[in-house]
Amino acid sequence: MGLYLCFQLDSQVHALPIEEVERIVRVVTIRPLPNALPPLQGVIDLQGAITPVINLRDLLGHEKREIELSDMMIICKHGDKPCALLVDSIHQTEYTEEEVVEENPSVAFPETIACFVKIQERVVPVYTVEKLLNKLTFPQESEMHHE
Repeated sequence: MGLYLCFQLDSQVHALPIEEVERIVRVVTIRPLPNALPPLQGVIDLQGAITPVINLRDLLGHEKREIELSDMMIICKHGDKPCALLVDSIHQTEYTEEEVVEENPSVAFPETIACFVKIQERVVPVYTVEKLLNKLTFPQESEMHHE
């Protein structure tokens, strides 16, 4: 049960618990970092804070494509630092009273999916920021300020 922010990658709907979301912003210019490997897209200046941008298409195995002006960024915290999750679109915010369909799924990407929930007759994978980003190595602060 809970409130989820649903987002889309291609035609697939995914979700994050709403309490993990600080805000949603339209895509802005992303500054690439030297030697950064996907899914780290680069960094943005988020009100003076240099913020890494993680491309969820890359992280979750979707086909690569150019960033579009309609793309969105979900701003959340990874530890005590902000991060931006790049997605195709924001689908909607949904409350579901449905119980979790399955916890600890053993399907593709088991290390990233926290559980599945049923939202509007659709089974949707739910991620947490910790599960999504726990295996990523983030650049040091000095690397993110590199010109």
